Amino acid sequence: MAGQRRRGDPVLHRAIREIVVEHRDEWLPGLAGGSEVRLRELSDRPRCRMLTVTVGDAAVPQLLAKVRRDAAPQPAGRPTLATGVLSAAELSALEHDGLCLIAEQVSGDDRFAAVRPVAHLPEHRTVLMEYVEADTLRDRLVRESRVHRLAHRRATEPTAMEVWSAVGGWLALHQRAVPPDGLPARQQTREAVLAHLEACGGFLDQHLGTRAVGDVVARASRFVALALPATLELAVGHGDFAPRNVFALDDGRVAVFDPLFRWAVPRHEDLCRFLVGLRLSGLALHSHGLAHPSGHLEAIETAVIRGYAPDGDPAREQLRAYGLLILIDKWTALVASSRTGLGRLRRGPLRLASSHLRGEVDRLLQAAED
Repeated sequence: MAGQRRRGDPVLHRAIREIVVEHRDEWLPGLAGGSEVRLRELSDRPRCRMLTVTVGDAAVPQLLAKVRRDAAPQPAGRPTLATGVLSAAELSALEHDGLCLIAEQVSGDDRFAAVRPVAHLPEHRTVLMEYVEADTLRDRLVRESRVHRLAHRRATEPTAMEVWSAVGGWLALHQRAVPPDGLPARQQTREAVLAHLEACGGFLDQHLGTRAVGDVVARASRFVALALPATLELAVGHGDFAPRNVFALDDGRVAVFDPLFRWAVPRHEDLCRFLVGLRLSGLALHSHGLAHPSGHLEAIETAVIRGYAPDGDPAREQLRAYGLLILIDKWTALVASSRTGLGRLRRGPLRLASSHLRGEVDRLLQAAED
């Protein structure tokens, strides 16, 4: 169980203890209380395990070990934006390199912090990094929801909009600092985006029925054909840029983590992924969009976009077009996951969640078509 002591992998535990003891003075200068290294299971997920590392007499962990697992086979037949599956060892190396790059990027900018990596243990598919005691932005959203207020009978102070602006600022800084040269490109053309939308529409019709899907995918395709240029400008993609992968520190800084700088993607993809992630959290799906007060998410979206493009309009028609692609892709992922053994939704919950996603696509289309 997460948070409880477990036997775990003795070879991995020994390797972590040995490297921490060897580098104790370098990684944790001035630490008192000896060199005892205590490991504790923090979480155990299908794709990774998390272990906290506490050295000496400290009351809180100083380091975190993230141990990757190979991914389970993906459901067959679902169209996906990214092709090819990397091994746990490859993903671990990518994450370590990405954390190093982020730490270098944000150095000297007081809007941002970094999750500092200290070691990579490739034979164990493990990244050892600084332990950060902070909420993620997804945690903040949950605590600011109507659901949390009803459960705890108190309201939570809203997160300052400067924090949300800093998220957009981080993305803009990252895209300026890291050229996409040499990375494989995907969805580089309008035709590739339209082809993916067509494939998604066919998948949804097959598994939900044309009546449940309606005309939103066809409308999205028509809008995308008009809104996107023939060739899209590319940037290095984060891999999973979402509120759950951003820490909000108490001093107002944000720290982005879990990077997998693997693809050159359309410049607006990460911004759209984040904005879609605001509205498609588990809480949003289960509450069918009623978890947050009217206007709350809209204000956050405006702050993120303003942080990304403080001096002008960030090509809003292209943002909406690519947002439609991400939403419809997420819709197919929900339907596909309902057909597997993990996270299977029964017919009723799937129908309701699918209806909410269709409504989100329609909401964005209405804004785009007005």
